Amino acid sequence: MPKHDVVALESSACDGQNTDFIRRKAAIINSLATPPGDYHDQSPKGSVDGEIREMIEDINRLDGCVTTSSCAGRAAVFLEGAARQSSNVCNSTDADRDVPLDTRKAFRKGEGGHWLFVTHSQMQSPKAAINDGAQEQGFTKLFQLVRSDDDHSTPSSEAARFVHLKFEPMILHVLTASLVDAQKLLSAGSAAGFRESGCVSITAPCPMVAIRCQGLSLDSVIGYLNPPEESDLSERDVPPQPARAIVDEAYLHTLVNIVNSRFKENSSRIERFARELRRNFSKQSGIEPTGWEDARTRRERKRTEGLATRERLKNQQE
Repeated sequence: MPKHDVVALESSACDGQNTDFIRRKAAIINSLATPPGDYHDQSPKGSVDGEIREMIEDINRLDGCVTTSSCAGRAAVFLEGAARQSSNVCNSTDADRDVPLDTRKAFRKGEGGHWLFVTHSQMQSPKAAINDGAQEQGFTKLFQLVRSDDDHSTPSSEAARFVHLKFEPMILHVLTASLVDAQKLLSAGSAAGFRESGCVSITAPCPMVAIRCQGLSLDSVIGYLNPPEESDLSERDVPPQPARAIVDEAYLHTLVNIVNSRFKENSSRIERFARELRRNFSKQSGIEPTGWEDARTRRERKRTEGLATRERLKNQQE
């Protein structure tokens, strides 16, 4: 964020704006200003999704809003973590055999789960290869699965770990300076189809708004991994063997087609959200909100910033 924008944020405190919000927004903006190569967050990707970067920049130019986390929407293939026994159950081997699976901790990515595939855009059908006269399955290989010689192979025990193909639509968390700003965000989210959006900490100085929807979500089990013979669970962070597909290639193609259609709908809702947000923040004064740009102005600004960055890098190399 340019220095003059931070100064504007600080000076707006004199106008009675939430000073805690101003401080927190300045810190977030400075973090987002880190060059893409040096910026890392806690998501699997480690950076802001390019599909919604411009929208996030637009939101952050509004005086009363700043984004704290976001995901443009993704498809992922995820291997569950190994089951862990609850602390109130005897740890002996004999007792463990008699403990029902539902009395143990739920499968979580933090307990040995493993991302097998992640994408933030629509999937193309992989080119199938010919191996020893047999066609190698495209999505089966892409999702790091293998096929059993037995087409009716099933998990060997309750401790098997399942592989899920998931689609998760956009989710966006926005810190706001007031309930008025929060309401504008929620109204835009609801109108755009993000009907599970909500506001938390509404009595706090800076209400937090979550823009989300569950209607586009998808979660389907497509494979499994039987537990290793050894009893040491500490080595399960990395799968010792490939997970086995539990559905055929045709079914994977069907699921991918569904996921791709939901990517399209997700993109449409994101565009509607951006339009509704702009409209809501324009209503109060009847003019364009401070910081909003039309498409032509944004292109010119991006071009100017790109040329300036290129020139700066050139001078550094010299």
